[in-house]
Amino acid sequence: MQRRVSHEGVFALIALLSLVYMRYYEKTLYYKPINQFFDIVYQYISIPFFYFFTASFITILLIYLLKINLSERILKMLNYPIIIAFILYAIFIFLNIIGILSIHFIFLKPMYLILFAALGILFAFTKR
Repeated sequence: MQRRVSHEGVFALIALLSLVYMRYYEKTLYYKPINQFFDIVYQYISIPFFYFFTASFITILLIYLLKINLSERILKMLNYPIIIAFILYAIFIFLNIIGILSIHFIFLKPMYLILFAALGILFAFTKR
């Protein structure tokens, strides 16, 4: 008997873990100059993951409730903007870490949050 974990459960768990880390960081690590690693995880991983996977979780639930079906060709085409966006984001993070480019705090920029939520919605359509 093979048990399969649902996508929406994994997405909700990742969003919840990101939220827990965000709150822990804000309460205990924000004012302590411990290590830049925790700042990077908070700014560039935890906050985007929260919005991305929350939007994915909600979208998958809506897809199941509304019984939305898209063709396989459209689903394959949705993968490309997601892959390109993640590659560009990884490059921006790397350039910021080595000091060539400066990306400001993501939580101060609503456009970043909207972008990650939109990518989460697209991602949910490819993982149903």
